[in-house]
Amino acid sequence: MRKIVWLFVFCFCTNLAVAQNINWLAWDNIRQHNPLLPAQMKQDEGFTLTLAGLGFSGTNSGPAIGDFLLDQGNGVFTLDFNNVINDLDPRNDLQYNLDLNLASLDLRRGSNMFSLGYGIRARSNLAYSRDLILLYEQGNAGFIGESLDLSHQLEVSSFHQVHFGYVKELGAINLGARVKYIAGISDISTPRNDLSLFTSPDIYQLSLTSPTGITFNSTGGVDYNGLDDVTVDFDAISFGGLTDNKSIGLDLGIYGKSNKISYALSALDIGNINWSQNSTQYSSEDTLLYEGFDLLDFLNDENDIVVEDSLLAILDLEERLFQYSTGLGFRINAMFGVDISEVYGLALVYSQNSFSNSLSTYGLINKFRFGKQQLNLSLSSTAGSFNVGLGGSFSAGPLQIILSADNILGVLDPDSANYSALRIGTSLSFGKSAQPIIEKSDLK
Repeated sequence: MRKIVWLFVFCFCTNLAVAQNINWLAWDNIRQHNPLLPAQMKQDEGFTLTLAGLGFSGTNSGPAIGDFLLDQGNGVFTLDFNNVINDLDPRNDLQYNLDLNLASLDLRRGSNMFSLGYGIRARSNLAYSRDLILLYEQGNAGFIGESLDLSHQLEVSSFHQVHFGYVKELGAINLGARVKYIAGISDISTPRNDLSLFTSPDIYQLSLTSPTGITFNSTGGVDYNGLDDVTVDFDAISFGGLTDNKSIGLDLGIYGKSNKISYALSALDIGNINWSQNSTQYSSEDTLLYEGFDLLDFLNDENDIVVEDSLLAILDLEERLFQYSTGLGFRINAMFGVDISEVYGLALVYSQNSFSNSLSTYGLINKFRFGKQQLNLSLSSTAGSFNVGLGGSFSAGPLQIILSADNILGVLDPDSANYSALRIGTSLSFGKSAQPIIEKSDLK
């Protein structure tokens, strides 16, 4: 049973690969293709080559990752849950995302813009219960006659992404859409596994119950020989191949401006990834039952005993070939901005993803313009964490560099933060110079 619980702990601690970077929602003179708001751009004659860019974000609705680690000295850390149990919610969510945009090309002709690009994305989402941590740390002896909620959900995946986008300027409104060809690289995921553990007050009988059983899916890379022998074989994961696990995704966006007021709304990552290449499902029976021992004593017992073999046999998963799908990670973003002067403006932003309501982000962006340069100072809240962020858009001739971090402390010390987001990007623009979105006449 110790190995079974450690399997959940392993998923929790290695879940490092979306929270939204809200600074991207507030650029108002951006000339390169904006991957988060496909309609937020100023049209001009010419083209923009977007070079390699990197985006990373991480959000945790529970305690910070560093709070789970106990410093043993000499650079050695061990897991320690005693200090965080009281800070955990009944359900806790953890997300990490990595976006690697390798190249894209935007071509503008009057009121029309076309874009083509390629990149790779990796992400992980984990939902875990407070009772799961209580079970590992305290055992079941203190919960006689009670049920512990061991429900969980996990997704660790990566995929190629080729997109084609189009934006149309209709007076003061820009409408944009982007179709994405998706080719899955690897996936290890579960649906929401509803699981409960009840300890009878009569004979300490343990009853594990799940309405639909325990299920997890994999597209290669998992070497499963029982719950006490699960390993990840990274050599079995095929990185190449744009023809495996094919799917289609969609982004939609609208951007508008009237005098001093600007607004934007986008719906991103609409669709699913279909996993069909070497896809396998592992599932258990619906209701599981085992009689009789103090689980805490067993967790602290390093010896192999018969009860371990019996319990693992009951919990063993059946393996079968199975094609399945996972969501792209549907997100909604909204922005409402006001220009106070030629130099200063502010914007209210909001972002929500489909994985958990607890990971929504909202904030206030202060925008400072100095010619073609822009600096953002953001104040935001994500998963109950208050954040101060900085972002900058810097132009020199055809070159543009964009840097942003939604939580400065989270970037400098991620172990002590509940939220961090960082983006770095460069682009080259050629052709007729774009006019700033904010015209002087707009401010009168």
